[in-house]
Amino acid sequence: RMNIMFEGYSKAIAIEGQSALSLARTMILPAAQKTQRDVAESVAAAKALGLVVERQSERLRELSTRIESLVGAIDELARVFEHAESHEGTAQAHAQLYRDQVVPAMRRLREHADVLETLVDDAYWPLPKYREVLFLQ
Repeated sequence: RMNIMFEGYSKAIAIEGQSALSLARTMILPAAQKTQRDVAESVAAAKALGLVVERQSERLRELSTRIESLVGAIDELARVFEHAESHEGTAQAHAQLYRDQVVPAMRRLREHADVLETLVDDAYWPLPKYREVLFLQ
């Protein structure tokens, strides 16, 4: 019975990990990059006109840094997930591997996505934002 529970846990985390990777790669990252492109074009156009854009440039740097962090978190989750999927140990050891490596990597990915949610243009963000879930019906 215990092995069945360990296997069930591992499968549940595997599904969540695959879902997190898919959402980050196909929805969150492209949305963030579109916003980054728009901000970069806006800053470049303002600079071309001789306008002062230091704060806008700082926003662009922050956005770029956050996107790089997201890409790093995606790569990390993919790496530990692949390692966990190929693990050939007991059901308990497999479950512990998911708990100790995959879940923390998913948490870090989520942290970066949560920050980007506050920076990305609403028109590009493909998922419901927290404020929409909490305050809109």
